[in-house]
Amino acid sequence: MELRPLLPRHHEVTVKGLIRDAFSGFPWYETLDDVELERRWRSYVSRPGFTGLLACEEGHSAVGACWWDETSADSIRLERGDELADFAIGRLPDKGRHIIWERDILVRVSDQRKGYGRQLRTGFLDRITTDGAMAVLTRMRDDNLPTLKLAESLGFEPTGISEPCPVKPGARHQFWYWTP
Repeated sequence: MELRPLLPRHHEVTVKGLIRDAFSGFPWYETLDDVELERRWRSYVSRPGFTGLLACEEGHSAVGACWWDETSADSIRLERGDELADFAIGRLPDKGRHIIWERDILVRVSDQRKGYGRQLRTGFLDRITTDGAMAVLTRMRDDNLPTLKLAESLGFEPTGISEPCPVKPGARHQFWYWTP
């Protein structure tokens, strides 16, 4: 498996196909139409500092992707509220500056449980550390135990802050952080 930079030309077919496929399986079971795929993708690529990685098998077939962007305590306050922003200021290095928000890490349903998610997340952490990131914030569903266990094995820690999941009643998004 090879990690490549996620380039704009990849998004129209490759990444949207990965998003549709990955969210069709556990724990989401979502059916995403073209309009929703476009809305989600535009919400990611429009953020300052948007960057990503594409995981490809031999023969150039994409099996997964991850993407992230730069954020700040002020942006977190606007998007996620005071509690998480105050956490960033109080607990993360340099008073919450140069924070990376890991937006998504996904693998095709047929390729899950093969180590691609670990390789993507490790590649992501290597890349942002090289780029000088001081901290990572992300959110993960509390019912997605494989993702939670992977993050924990790579040094992510729970913030203790969560919010209701808007697409699955009873599920919660937990916020996690990582520092180099």
